[in-house]
Amino acid sequence: MMAILFRILRRDAVRNRVIMVVIFALVAMSAFLLSSGAGLIVQLKTSIDALFAQSMAPHLVQMHAGELDRKQVEGWAAANPLVDQYQIVEMITVDGSHLTLGSWPSTEDNGVMDISFVVQNEHFDFLLDRNNQPMLPGPGEIGVPLYYREARDLALGDRVRIDTGAFSREFRIAGFVRDAMMNPSIIHSKRFLVHQSDYAALRSNLPGIEYLIEFHLSDASRTGELAAAYTEARLPDRGPSVDHRIFRVFNALTDGMVAAVVVVLSLLLMLIAVLCLRFTIVATIEEDYREIGVMKAIGMDRRDIRRIYLIKYIALGGIAAVAGYLVSLAAGPALRANITDFLGSAEAPLMLQLIPPAAAVLVGAMVVGSAALILRRVHRISAVAALRGRAVDGGLRRVGVLPLRTGRRAAVNIVLGIRDVTQRPRLFALVVGIFAVCSAIILVPFHFHSTLNDPSLTAYMGISRSDIRIDLRQTDRVATRFEEMVDTVAADAEVARFSPLVTARFTLLHENGTQESMAVETGDFSRFPLEFVKGAAPRGENEIALSVLNAQDLERSLGDSLVLLVDGKERALTVSGIYQDVTNGGRTAKAPIPVELSTRGSSIRRGLPTWTDTSPRLWDRQSHNWLG
Repeated sequence: MMAILFRILRRDAVRNRVIMVVIFALVAMSAFLLSSGAGLIVQLKTSIDALFAQSMAPHLVQMHAGELDRKQVEGWAAANPLVDQYQIVEMITVDGSHLTLGSWPSTEDNGVMDISFVVQNEHFDFLLDRNNQPMLPGPGEIGVPLYYREARDLALGDRVRIDTGAFSREFRIAGFVRDAMMNPSIIHSKRFLVHQSDYAALRSNLPGIEYLIEFHLSDASRTGELAAAYTEARLPDRGPSVDHRIFRVFNALTDGMVAAVVVVLSLLLMLIAVLCLRFTIVATIEEDYREIGVMKAIGMDRRDIRRIYLIKYIALGGIAAVAGYLVSLAAGPALRANITDFLGSAEAPLMLQLIPPAAAVLVGAMVVGSAALILRRVHRISAVAALRGRAVDGGLRRVGVLPLRTGRRAAVNIVLGIRDVTQRPRLFALVVGIFAVCSAIILVPFHFHSTLNDPSLTAYMGISRSDIRIDLRQTDRVATRFEEMVDTVAADAEVARFSPLVTARFTLLHENGTQESMAVETGDFSRFPLEFVKGAAPRGENEIALSVLNAQDLERSLGDSLVLLVDGKERALTVSGIYQDVTNGGRTAKAPIPVELSTRGSSIRRGLPTWTDTSPRLWDRQSHNWLG
């Protein structure tokens, strides 16, 4: 028995050594990618958990620009049973044109980030150093966000200079900070950390002040209740409100997508390996048909015959999976470098540590399982049929396509090739499947890259596609600044079309009598349309579009209605569309409801695309109508 086994395995290894090497490489690469992808996901989760735990990230943050009554906010927070800790973080905003980083040849005038200077917080929301400990810069020192280290090639000891003309100050970079709220590059706000004495000097010379009103809850799942209670109390809210779930999503977004692509590629490679394996096993059985018939004729059990061939694939799958896993261990630090750099490293719990090796075991198990299923056809072989030389499936299919005499008018080799393909379609379908999956492996990263670089991507994220988008900060003069900006844009000959949009908060009335604040973007949405998951943009004053999260929370779909308080009166609005959104925590709405620019809590957004329309519509505050 053992002699027969070794003879068959040795002959098969020599005869199909190229195929075996290819399958081994595919399985090992699949195990490597799947283990690496699983390792990235594990590292990403544990690093985010550690970052949020060490920094004590807030559960709910209300941003506010303008005057702030601290006693009012603190009194309300102290009396609210949902609040475990609270604090008001003051930030000094610095215009990018006044900031120079290191040896970068220009200021941050053309940067897209909102830059603020802060001191280390007292209770929670700490800005961390490379060891995930709260950073405490000394006088003249500064902690710079990690984003700028990469974007501006900064190093420890480089200089950061603020120069407004009337005031200037220089800092030495003492470290790079991890910010649980503003770490990712997708978030357009960044906090620089300075000493209290330097902050006092900046405070007395730079006028721009904004606030983060932060809450840490005893029960993090009740942030929605706290946000609703905050709105009902009519506390300062000139800015978006964001909860900790959005912070987690943004921190995981970039590396999470990379890990997802790696996992998809590993599964595609695994599929190719299985298809190649089936092709190889079928060909091997056909070549060993007579030997199988002899083994059955001398009385060997069919399970033993099947086990002879299966042992080879158990060894192949096991060794390849182990090799792939070992390579993933060696390449792991390089693959996880970006995660550990921006989020920090943390030891994963034992159960999570078992996921990468389990992924490699899964790959090996899929190889063995596929081989076992394919080898079931050995059971269908009879000794008599095998000794007579019939095919595995009982003979070739008789297909009346291109009889051999056609070779007189066409090449004989072409005719024989076509006949072979048509007579064994299932066998050659494997080859087609392999090429299809190989094409998918090439196309998935390509389409992933082209999607992220497509200018129309923002239309799927709640932001209309435009050439320029201007957001106005909430200040006491925001209405005046808005009017000045609209007049300037309307008079600019290079602006072909623009659409003024205003985001304001309205009160939503539920069927049970309770109320909830809802951020609604108002204006004309036909000029720069979004891509809607369902339905279309609202057109009439009695229509509204909801973001996906809002529609889920409110349990609304197309054609359903909801009631808003508009100018103190109830207005029933019909849901005309549902769209994806990443702004304002993903919970927004869009409706053509005119609002006063001075309305409490509104925030204004502008888009200035350069297209073909030269008839912009403006909102007239006196007549309460759209002009143009």
